[in-house]
Parts: sequence; structure tokens; C-alpha cells
Amino acid sequence: MGTSAIKCLIMNDTYEDYLKFLNDNLERVRESLLIDSDSPLRRLYDEAFGKNFIEKADSRFNPGSISATDSSEFVRELYNGKKLILIRAYAKTKNRTAKDFICEVMDVNRDEIRNFTILLMEHTEHVATLNLLKEEKPDYVLMDGSLAGRLRHKRNRIDAENYENFIEIYFRELYALLRYCIENGIPMAFVAKSSESLLFRNYLLDNLDRSVHTEDMIKSEREYRRTDHLLIKSFAKASGYTVPLKVSFPADRNELGQSRLNVVTLHALPDHNDLPIKVDLVLPEAQDSADARTAAYDLDGDIMEMIFWGYGGLKTHNIWLADVDRDVKFRQKEIEGLYMRTFESVVGVPFYETRGERRARIRI
Repeated sequence: MGTSAIKCLIMNDTYEDYLKFLNDNLERVRESLLIDSDSPLRRLYDEAFGKNFIEKADSRFNPGSISATDSSEFVRELYNGKKLILIRAYAKTKNRTAKDFICEVMDVNRDEIRNFTILLMEHTEHVATLNLLKEEKPDYVLMDGSLAGRLRHKRNRIDAENYENFIEIYFRELYALLRYCIENGIPMAFVAKSSESLLFRNYLLDNLDRSVHTEDMIKSEREYRRTDHLLIKSFAKASGYTVPLKVSFPADRNELGQSRLNVVTLHALPDHNDLPIKVDLVLPEAQDSADARTAAYDLDGDIMEMIFWGYGGLKTHNIWLADVDRDVKFRQKEIEGLYMRTFESVVGVPFYETRGERRARIRI
């Protein structure tokens, strides 16, 4: 089929509807992605943002020992409805790799499979990192993904065979990792490439000059979900990071050794042309404060030097995490040529797929 025929087919199908949607909703969609220079929001945020965004000079960080942890998953629904689940995590330094691996053939409620898989992946990351720390003490521990999201998992029963109470194991290992790093003086950085966080936005609104901006105006703005990353992409004029904020989370004293966990959170923009990254820091020295209020935190510059030094370009937000991601990721040839064939050889049953899985072929 030629290019013109394909174009004609698209135009006669849904493309015209799509184009109409974009034109009809242009202002709304654009405002959700970027605050224009002539927007009234400029007057609301501009000064406060400038005071709370720290522009960053070139990093001169001298990397010592950095550990980085990431995980990968493969899930396939079998013809009998059970799920074959493979989860692995690697924690790596320059000279050592530790791992954790979960393999199950089990019943899992389809409505819960994605969240359950995320829990398993994060759990293996916690265990792999603890395994590494038993053998080596790095200067920094890097984890892929948000810590705040992990701490906010609900302690609900899971509709998964033999894993109904897994959430308790999940939090036990998470707190064990956090406690180990705090007690042994190892800073942790959880790096997330995307974020729906409103924490920095709310901090700016809390600290606006009330003699200039009315409470009604501020209240109205709070009702709109204008994310931290939207503000950063709209207002940042150079690379840098948002003012670090200390956030206090309730914790299990029996598991963590303290009743609250203080997390220092910020957004870094290593390249003005790139997207921000959210960084959650667990710092041993930040645990002394019992104040549960969100407040600006005077951060040691070394850890930000590490974050900026580790930036590897528009597609590589962190060179250490990118390295472990390449190693841990399940590849199609590995799954089909090794794991599937071994399943058939050992179990003695062909690896039948459901029709839906056959259409999707492989999800890695």
C-alpha cells in the first residue's frame, strides 16, 4: 500500500476526528503543558519560582562508589488462567552485582495484576539492595522510582494466590533497607523520571505574598492540578533544581526504629531542554527533626553534585541507573529462546498462550 493510500485511509478513518479534537481543545491542551509568557499565571508564580529554584553550575563531582538498583518483569497468562510471573532486580556497583528473583505460576485477579507486579518489582529492588549492602558500603545508593509512591501503598489484602498478605512483607523489607542506610550513614536517592507531584507548587502557593495575591485567588489556583513539572518547564530559565523540601511520613517504629521518616524531596533539571526528574532523598542527618511540617531543607551540595554529574543526556537521566537497566531488562530473545523453551522442556507441556497474549506477543 502506497503512502498516498495510507494517508487516504487514515483521513477516512479517525484522523479527521483527532485533528478536530486538537483544534477544538487547543487552548486547554496547551495550557496543561506549558504556561505561556502572556498568561496571568506568570504574575502569580514568577517571583516565587525565581526565589525557590536554584540554578546549577557545571558539576565537578568526583564519583566514588555508587550503587544503582533497578528491576524488570515478564508476565504471561497461560491457557488455564494462571499467570507465569518472572521478576528480577539487580543492585550494582562498579565491582559487584547482587540480585533478587521471583518466579511464580499463580492465580492473580486481573484487576490487580499490574499493581501486584509493581509491588513485586519494588520488593526485589529492596532485597537486592540489602544483599549488596551486606557485602559493600557505597557512598550513595540510587534507586529507580519514587520513594513517596512506595510509602503510600495501601496495606490491603492482595487477591493473589499465596500472596494475600504480601504487603506486610513488602513494608518489612522496605523499612529494613531504609533503616540499614540510616544507621550506617548511607544517603539514598530515589530518582523518578515522571511525576504528578504538587508538593513544590503547594509550597509556592503557601509562601506567596498575601498583600499582592488574595486568598481567593490562591484557593482557586489550588483547585487546579498544575504539577511541579509543569511549573519547572514553564518558568526555569536554566538547569537547576527546586528548593529541597523536608517531608515527614509516619512510619512503623518497630520496623524502622523511629516513628517518622523524613524525606527530602526536590525536582532536578540537569538540562534546560530536557524534562525534570523527581528526587526523593533519605539522609541520615535529616532524621533528627521531629517536626512533621513540610519545610525548606538546607541540603549538602555533594549529593546534588552527584545527581547532576550522573546526568547522561536527553535519553539517560542517570548513567548508573541506565547501566543497571540495560543489564536487568528481560529481552525478547532471552524470554522466548531460554525461559519459554525451558518451561516446555521441564514441565513437559507446550507453552500455550491465550489468544490475547498471542496478539500482544510479548510484553517486556
